[in-house]
Amino acid sequence: VNRKRLVTSVPIHMINSSYTMPFGAYKGMELEKVPDNYLNWILDNIKDLSPVLQKQIRFILWERENPLESEFETKSK
Repeated sequence: VNRKRLVTSVPIHMINSSYTMPFGAYKGMELEKVPDNYLNWILDNIKDLSPVLQKQIRFILWERENPLESEFETKSK
């Protein structure tokens, strides 16, 4: 299952896990390192957010809520 395809219609090559925060308190920080509460605040309050950044944030939050089990953990069950 393609996890990136589950949460967005943005092409996979446009979702970049090393994307950096372009503004605000975490400007320049890798998006993956920005706290959940700040990412959620952005989605709730920034109405002119670029569609690509919005999708990136949604994907990161989704990944954090739905972590994949490692191959080792799956085999040991």
